[in-house]
Amino acid sequence: MAGVKRKLEEWDVSDIKPSKKAVVHGVVTALSPIKTSHKNSSVKYFDGRLSDGGNSVRLISFDPTLRSSLATSSEEGTTICINNCQVKPDKDGGNEITLSTETKIDQSPRKHPVQATDLSKITQVDDIPHLANGQQVNVKVKVVTLGQSVEVNNRKGVTLKKQDCVIADVSGSIRLVLWENDISKLAVDKCYDLKNISVGEYEGNKYLSFGSNGQLTECGEIGEVGEVKCCDVESIVSCREVIGEIDGVNYCEEYITCISCKSKAEAMDDIVARCKKCGMLMKISKTKKSLTARILISDNNGYTHNVTMFDKVIRDTIGSTDHIDINRELLKCPALRFFISNKDIVISISKTI
Repeated sequence: MAGVKRKLEEWDVSDIKPSKKAVVHGVVTALSPIKTSHKNSSVKYFDGRLSDGGNSVRLISFDPTLRSSLATSSEEGTTICINNCQVKPDKDGGNEITLSTETKIDQSPRKHPVQATDLSKITQVDDIPHLANGQQVNVKVKVVTLGQSVEVNNRKGVTLKKQDCVIADVSGSIRLVLWENDISKLAVDKCYDLKNISVGEYEGNKYLSFGSNGQLTECGEIGEVGEVKCCDVESIVSCREVIGEIDGVNYCEEYITCISCKSKAEAMDDIVARCKKCGMLMKISKTKKSLTARILISDNNGYTHNVTMFDKVIRDTIGSTDHIDINRELLKCPALRFFISNKDIVISISKTI
């Protein structure tokens, strides 16, 4: 008897998960020329970004013939359906989409109102909160504040060096994250052209991240900058370092977040949820689950600290949170280095030496 053909997993960009064969719907917002691999000159490829308006991921294709179909989506802003692609984790803890000779590109019945990224355009800082996560932008800014370099663990448990800073232009300010070799390349009160900088989001707040494709060039004065948000500066300057162990967990809860403002939402029934902040009604199936925990840390000097941890930091601390007792795993952690804001929120953690 002939085997039953398995139906491929099908997602919008915001919902993708690692899969060997999948169908993904989205709009191409950026596309590179066809390039030659440095490791093998016979291998041709191109890459770009795919977005559904809520999130954006990198795509890479080793079949150059697919580029023309993707270019049409990029130029016209049409939603496409990428059939038989692979979704796999990227080096930053997210996901990326790989296309092959088996991949087919079709028009999608779904509609995602996304505009393609014009990487020749300078984006103003106050426009960034309205952009999709993962989208790349160019900004011309002045450095307002530089934080200290700290060590953090990514989702794979790899220890990386990280530096937070606040940048601003005439329209306002935003947090910029530097990693590894890019740390200490910026100076306070200097102005820079920053290109191919990725938009990210943490606890409902947008930020910029300087990744492997980022470019920076010092430039002349950009004039008076706009209002610098206190929360941007406080998250960097008013940060204390505590070395200690988690001796108590007051609570650890899972909640769903609003698809619009990213605040807490509550289920009205098994289909509809309402945001506690903005009041929006939404499908529960479109919300994302997050974690928060209130813990007690005992430091090496005998002092205790009652602090709050959110989703990403919890996962950085204990790894995967699927099918485990999170309270127990937090209490099993060895001594760690905690970086805590003036609002008693753990911003990041790293291992002690």
